[in-house]
Amino acid sequence: MRTPMADHREAVVYGVFKAMGDLLSAVAVIRKQLDLGYRVHLLIFPRAALKDFISLLDLGPNNDLLSLHDVPAGGRLFSFLKEMSRLRPKGVWISPHAPIAAASRKIPIGLRLVRDLFWRGTSIGGADSEPHHWLFDVAVPVDRKLPLGEREWGAFRMWRPAGMGETRELPQFLPEIMGLRNEPYLYDLLIHPGASTWSRMWSVDHYVEMVKLLPRDRRIGMLGLPHEIVEFRDKMPEDWQVEFLSGSLKNALMTIARARVMLCMDSGIVHVAKVLQVPTAAIFGKTDPVSVIGPEDDVITPIYERKFDCQPCGQRGCSQPELYCMNVVTPATVANVLTTLLQQTDRQLLVQL
Repeated sequence: MRTPMADHREAVVYGVFKAMGDLLSAVAVIRKQLDLGYRVHLLIFPRAALKDFISLLDLGPNNDLLSLHDVPAGGRLFSFLKEMSRLRPKGVWISPHAPIAAASRKIPIGLRLVRDLFWRGTSIGGADSEPHHWLFDVAVPVDRKLPLGEREWGAFRMWRPAGMGETRELPQFLPEIMGLRNEPYLYDLLIHPGASTWSRMWSVDHYVEMVKLLPRDRRIGMLGLPHEIVEFRDKMPEDWQVEFLSGSLKNALMTIARARVMLCMDSGIVHVAKVLQVPTAAIFGKTDPVSVIGPEDDVITPIYERKFDCQPCGQRGCSQPELYCMNVVTPATVANVLTTLLQQTDRQLLVQL
């Protein structure tokens, strides 16, 4: 991966990405542009974890054509503009990954301003449902009910069809991570309770009750940042052998790759599990899972109970007195789904023997 610089290759500016799941939905497009020999200038929020995550993706032999640029934060506007002034992109694509309610109004304005200052003649493309889409040179129709990856691929192809083809390849991590799916499982169930916002999280008490409903002979691990799992460690019964795990992002991906079954929230881990082909139960509340994974998926089993008028809302926070959409999902419901997934993998293992 190169440091930002200008050269004579045809280039596209692509953004803006804040989270791992959103980025994974665009990897097929990014990889295709790199394979075609284009330079891709990726605009991301200034987060070390996101850069680490990108370094763990298999972006093919032209990986060195990818450059990362932090969007302005904490007074970096001047240095960002200086970086952008060195570029000569042929196109600027604004990704339609965000729900309408959470789509940024600043990004179209900011990139149009940069275009007018430095990139005269460069075409800006994006969804016709984005805020301020009238600032785009090309606004394409986007069905935001489509799964993220399919939505991103289809919209980009409408804007820049040359060389894209019909088939969207699934993202891949580095071979050393992907290859671990062929190794013996470390955990029957791996739980990842974290999410990007509190409004996508299940309560600690629900997790504790759910674990009590599972067979005791299952090897269970809980993976997360140290501050995320400390409360779980304190509340989990001592006679339950749950292993608590923290470490680097690479270690986390390697651990997920060696899980039989996973439980996670509506988070980027859903997309990670899909890439690694780990059968996963994912709890949704504020988001309709159809818009994330589609109506059916052979890897991800969504747990979603639409019982309230405010669902799905797509908001980052929650305006209700409590988190109804997540609290309505009971420990028994989740335990039943996980038990079914474990039984299915039991049968698959017997067939392989």
